[in-house]
Amino acid sequence: MLRFSLVLLLLLITVPASACFGPKLYLGTPAGEDGELLFHLVAIYVKEKTGVESLRVELTAGQTAESLLQKNEVDLAFHPAASQNWSAVLQLEEQLWLLTGPRPTEDLQFTTVPRTLSKLQRLLAAGALTELRRQVANGILPAKAVRGHFMERGWI
Repeated sequence: MLRFSLVLLLLLITVPASACFGPKLYLGTPAGEDGELLFHLVAIYVKEKTGVESLRVELTAGQTAESLLQKNEVDLAFHPAASQNWSAVLQLEEQLWLLTGPRPTEDLQFTTVPRTLSKLQRLLAAGALTELRRQVANGILPAKAVRGHFMERGWI
């Protein structure tokens, strides 16, 4: 009985710790609710399709997507215009470009992410971002709005 209890205790201790490991991408977004919506738009789809988790990094006053990419503080970041220095892996309604740093394209554990975002680009219809923003303005949480959008269409 003591041996069984010890094994059970060890299993319980190690299970939560293993959930903390794994590849994570750092995604730069604008501050606020719109930034949260943009984060979930990318993070949920990427997680469902590749298993890669994302962590949100809010851009503060004076920070730009390009400066954070240059400093390797983020792997992907939303920017209000195309960039000469950074490739875009997603464009949302000619309003926002998701720029990528080297990690998503060069690190083997992330090489499926740009292809996944390319597929998301093809799936997103014109007006999708506007519709999601409307839902959030009406009180739906950003993650719920995005997940619902994806599930209604059978994307995840």
